[in-house]
Amino acid sequence: MEVIEVLAMPIEEMFHGLILPFLIIFAITWGILSSLGVFERRINLVLSLALSILVIFTPQFTLFSTYIAQLGGQVAIIAFGVLFGFGVIMWALGRGRDIYEEQLGGSGKVDRLMKKRSKYLKKARDAELRGDKRKARDYMKRVKDIEDDMRLAERR
Repeated sequence: MEVIEVLAMPIEEMFHGLILPFLIIFAITWGILSSLGVFERRINLVLSLALSILVIFTPQFTLFSTYIAQLGGQVAIIAFGVLFGFGVIMWALGRGRDIYEEQLGGSGKVDRLMKKRSKYLKKARDAELRGDKRKARDYMKRVKDIEDDMRLAERR
């Protein structure tokens, strides 16, 4: 694709055929480089920009931009469905555990609360040794709240 061809394009065609695919390629390369963590943020930005500009002048870019226009909406709907389904499953699994603990599994909850209680007792002791009485009081308040939760869990 030559510069003269790009300048002669209508705005709508330029957006769908050039700008949108460029931004997608830029976002993908920047995301991959950022997740790899090899370079710092500014270097990732420059590399992504350079790679995206280089890709514009290849025949594969035209192929990519043609399919993006056709499949963009479908891919967005499928991605939303997958993410929504995953979110619902994760919520249901977490909520199912809460329901189990509320109804039947009190002993496991008590064990976890005891571990949490001992952790906060240790933090309160450490804060007191450092002379931070406010933090020690806060930790002891948490310990009392956990003890109340333990009593409720044992009654069930």
